[in-house]
Amino acid sequence: MKPLNRRVIHITFIGALRALFNKRSDEIEVPAVFTIGDVISALSARYGDIVEYHLLDADGRFRQNVVILADGVRVDLQEGLSTPLTGSKKTEFVVMEAIGGG
Repeated sequence: MKPLNRRVIHITFIGALRALFNKRSDEIEVPAVFTIGDVISALSARYGDIVEYHLLDADGRFRQNVVILADGVRVDLQEGLSTPLTGSKKTEFVVMEAIGGG
């Protein structure tokens, strides 16, 4: 049983990140009131430095090709890692690297 001040969120990996993590999705535990940074920290604790290498630039900001959706809303463009995330008891994350071309 998880503590009341914690919650489990579901994360779906798309594209290159699916291959990187070798899975379509995962569930991680975060504080009841959490930020995108808490999600990235939990992923880094599970998968290692490769998470930050692929998602963040040298200044600790999301890379331009990274898209993160929380319950269908793009959150990577808001307040960076400090973007607060609260709401429904079930939070769905989608993490992907956009691919450009032309």
